[in-house]
Amino acid sequence: MNNRLNHVLSFFENQLPAHYGCLQPRYTQVQTAVSIAGILSSHSKTNTLIVHAPVGTGKTFAALVPSLYDGKRLIYATSSLNLQAQLKNQELNYLHQHGLLGRYVVAKGVSNYLCPKRIEQALLEDELRKSLISFGFDALEGDRLEFEQHFGPIQDNRWNRVKLQTHNECLFCNRKLTCPTGIHRSKFNHPSIDVVVTNHNQLLQSVINVTDGYTPIIDFRTSGGGIIIIDEAHDFQDAALDQLSEKLSMSMLLNAINQVRNERAEVSRTFDILLDSMKYLQQDLDISRGRHPIPEDGLKALKNLNVLFKRILSQLVSARISENPMFRRSQTKSRLEQTADIIDKILDKENYTSWIELDQKNDVDITVVGNSFRRDIRSLINSMGTYNKMVFMSGTLAVQGSFSSVIYDWGGPPSASDTLELLTEFDYFNQAILYVPQHIPDPIDSTNKQYPAYCKVLGNEIIKLIKVAGGRTLILCTSHKQLDLLYYQIKPHLDTMGITLLKQGSKSTELLSEDFKHDETSVLIGSGTFFAGLSIPGKSLISVILCRLPFPTYNDPFIDLIAEDMSKSEIMNDILIPRMLIRLQQAGGRLIRTIEDFGCFTILDPRVCNRSYSERVMKLLLDSGYRFSRDFTEVEDFLRKRMNETGFAKYQPYTRDKLQIPSILTVPDRPYERQVSKKETYQSETPNGITPEQLAYYTDARQKAGIRSKKLRSFSEPYSLFVYLVKLDQDKKLNLNVVGTFPYANEQQEHNFIARQKRFKRPDNSVKISWLSRKEIADRYETHTRKRS
Repeated sequence: MNNRLNHVLSFFENQLPAHYGCLQPRYTQVQTAVSIAGILSSHSKTNTLIVHAPVGTGKTFAALVPSLYDGKRLIYATSSLNLQAQLKNQELNYLHQHGLLGRYVVAKGVSNYLCPKRIEQALLEDELRKSLISFGFDALEGDRLEFEQHFGPIQDNRWNRVKLQTHNECLFCNRKLTCPTGIHRSKFNHPSIDVVVTNHNQLLQSVINVTDGYTPIIDFRTSGGGIIIIDEAHDFQDAALDQLSEKLSMSMLLNAINQVRNERAEVSRTFDILLDSMKYLQQDLDISRGRHPIPEDGLKALKNLNVLFKRILSQLVSARISENPMFRRSQTKSRLEQTADIIDKILDKENYTSWIELDQKNDVDITVVGNSFRRDIRSLINSMGTYNKMVFMSGTLAVQGSFSSVIYDWGGPPSASDTLELLTEFDYFNQAILYVPQHIPDPIDSTNKQYPAYCKVLGNEIIKLIKVAGGRTLILCTSHKQLDLLYYQIKPHLDTMGITLLKQGSKSTELLSEDFKHDETSVLIGSGTFFAGLSIPGKSLISVILCRLPFPTYNDPFIDLIAEDMSKSEIMNDILIPRMLIRLQQAGGRLIRTIEDFGCFTILDPRVCNRSYSERVMKLLLDSGYRFSRDFTEVEDFLRKRMNETGFAKYQPYTRDKLQIPSILTVPDRPYERQVSKKETYQSETPNGITPEQLAYYTDARQKAGIRSKKLRSFSEPYSLFVYLVKLDQDKKLNLNVVGTFPYANEQQEHNFIARQKRFKRPDNSVKISWLSRKEIADRYETHTRKRS
């Protein structure tokens, strides 16, 4: 047995059972940890492991413990704030307290952090403004949860006015050294941090930044190799779509129109036609994340707008050239040019796919993404794998024993990858009952006039179930309209019962989860956010109600994009049903979190039993072990009986000889040695990404410039070093020709650096750049001065 294997087994067999208060380890948890240890071995040729580990496996500890063995930098990416909070407060805190982990940081997405500079400009109540200002001085990390823990809940619409908008705002802010948000975010890539917990979107954006020659938000390029854990990997494709697509919002179009002076009336009329073509979407969209084809009238209006924009841009360029024959167009595009470029892509059906997307605030965006989307995902995964060993984990990656659906979504299997599927530890037959009421009608679209009446039927059934469970219920909706209708129907009934009803959006996700957990009889109603990542063990959650089978949107252009040349039946069987089944597993997975848990999983959708695909749905659920019923009295009996029982379920006995131990863990592992110290890493290669060749080039340039100081400048990224060298070459007349001789890391970096160098030094579209000659500027300034005097 090698040291790595001994380390893993000792932790899970001896140390962790005492932490959980149980007598024996969980087989699936130990097996997951051992398998991950296997691919992390220096002898392993496998670079990526895709793990299907059901709820209750203990995936987080199973991934963390073997990953921390070498002391390599670990990036742990999730899709939900709930899981990030759990990692911070439970697993990472435990490992830190027991000396197995040094420093760690949770790097949330930008929208979770306060921007103190925005408080003064925001429309806020005086008391809230005072609280936010106070928080902006005294906060530890500057995130929304921390604010709510000290000052109480803040609603989404108010937080959106003061939240951080972009990552770059912190980088170039003059308050970053005193602002709690800026100070906290500066730790994301600090060399003393051993574990960075982030989200899929920030990690993927970091990969894209590096490809484009920009600074990554989370630097994944670790000298000597690092480790990336992608938890909740079922959401990875959605995160990739967010990062690889572009959005044309109606506000963006209006900003472009506001730059148009000539032909303003015609542009405005065309914009109104575009809005009219999309009004039907803004009335009663039936899903929380809806994608719909752009109507023909809308496409025609966009085409006409683009023609007008291009004509106006051409006129502007012609006017500049007539004023100044030496005029050259700026590399920094105006908002008008940026808008026209996105519209070009929307209209380019051969290379791009686009759709209308409506969010919960009824804002309309048009999203466009390249038709090479699946290939682009695989490229991003392989880029991360160049520097790291990777583990993708979820309880819903395999559908009925097959990983084919998720691997297809990712554009094919990652390089040098393997898969691992584990079965559940739980005794579902004794712990859970599946209930599908007989009298619930088939779902109808929210645009149907009968939709409120349909929701009322659902609400009546929900109220009955809440009464039986004594509260303790999670209600999962598939649309924001459904959420609102049900909330206002059931709230009066719960008020009379003295039961708190928590609603998504009333406060942060983490705080809602905490309130739900600590108020045992409370009820939480939400949508997509709470399908995954929410872990409420014990009697605070004994009833999960899913209002509808979570199929993707009908006629979704994105599904058509990834389906490529599939037939309708293949799309249904190979894409739509697997996606629905994955989402269904996620919903049901909120119910049973420990061996002491019990409860009812209700699906208010008769299609579970009366469709051609029903057999697949029932097989998925019954193979897990659920007992099935359509009789409400059986649900009542089951919950009442379990409420007063203990010891009704047991884990299968753990024995080490049941483990499948990789053969490479039976031989001594090569010791891991850092190639450079943390201090050296910070100053040279990581996390700033400057290569040794670039550092050597910088040192030579210093010598030629006669710089005697031994202290090297600190650069945040390769491009900052590049810009410094160009200026040094010009100021000292070294004749280095930095642009031509700089040791670029690759061709892409060379292209990006040269392109960026050609841009104006202040690429701020809000700054008006004069097209007048220096003499004309001087004359106008002199005239203006005389008038003022």
